[in-house]
Amino acid sequence: MGMHEYEDLVENSVILLSKSDLTNRRDFFASLYAFQARYDTGYSHFRVIDHLIEARFVYKFSMEDHPDFDKYASSLDKLKNQESGFIYLDPTKKWSEENEPVGYWKAPFLYFDAGSKPFCFNDFSPDCRDRPLQSWLSMG
Repeated sequence: MGMHEYEDLVENSVILLSKSDLTNRRDFFASLYAFQARYDTGYSHFRVIDHLIEARFVYKFSMEDHPDFDKYASSLDKLKNQESGFIYLDPTKKWSEENEPVGYWKAPFLYFDAGSKPFCFNDFSPDCRDRPLQSWLSMG
């Protein structure tokens, strides 16, 4: 069972920060989600997805806009039959330490965090060239 108090803290913090005029909200969001990842929590981006998209922390794309769609078309097309699920670095394989989640599918769109591997390694977004997201928390 997830630790909902951490998810609630992150959700409320994202909402509060979204009302601010801070220019580095994405960095705050990166730190908040790094903090949340330390605990037994679920994927909670969709609680505040509109705020995350507005701040360019999360990007929403059609399935066909996946940077490696041609390479992984058959595996990605199978996701269309599911309501939601993680997108792995190699969508043809299951999760492993080498094949981590890099995005999320929630019908009918793909969602990638700014700075995620397929998002940046394929030069998918100009935001990846600006500067990496800064998390102020050590995962150690």
